[in-house]
Amino acid sequence: MMQFSRGEVERYLSMVDDENPLHSSIVPGQFIVERCMATLGVTWMHFTINYRKSVMIGETLTIQNTDDQTIHILNQSQEVTIQISKN
Repeated sequence: MMQFSRGEVERYLSMVDDENPLHSSIVPGQFIVERCMATLGVTWMHFTINYRKSVMIGETLTIQNTDDQTIHILNQSQEVTIQISKN
């Protein structure tokens, strides 16, 4: 399971110089993808990301590695928030 605190999001936003006002309450999708891939040890060179639902700061996420080609990141309602597919 993954969760992102406000402090973690603020540090990430500062590091990547992201001033998007939407990110005051939602977690940047790229931050979620980076942590997911690091957690799983995924080293795909080419992949596609499909952002389906926003993730709120503090929301609990589950990583579902459905096969060697697809990763789903699920929210607390078991809805796919992000799909990562190997190209």
